[in-house]
Amino acid sequence: MTTAFDTAIRDIFNDENCGVDAVYTPVDGVALPAIRVLIDRNVLLQPSGMDAQVVEVGTTIEAILEDLPAEPNRGDKFGIGTETFTVQSIAENDGMTVKAIVT
Repeated sequence: MTTAFDTAIRDIFNDENCGVDAVYTPVDGVALPAIRVLIDRNVLLQPSGMDAQVVEVGTTIEAILEDLPAEPNRGDKFGIGTETFTVQSIAENDGMTVKAIVT
């Protein structure tokens, strides 16, 4: 059953001012063309498990879990235009979307 929240998330990803087309390629799988993702550059990232004020600038890509075969793993790739981003770790997974830290 699709809820209003599900529809709102999909609308955000499909909005031309927010979402972009990407190709998702798992390390051991077949590429999935034309999924929609949100890309956020220059994000301040703090490593997990650190008690110090360690911060680095990075990039995250968020995708709708339903559009992927599984949660992305380290080494999986997202192609956006002429750029390729490699998943390093998962920052968030709320059960609807997943946000990956990429390089």
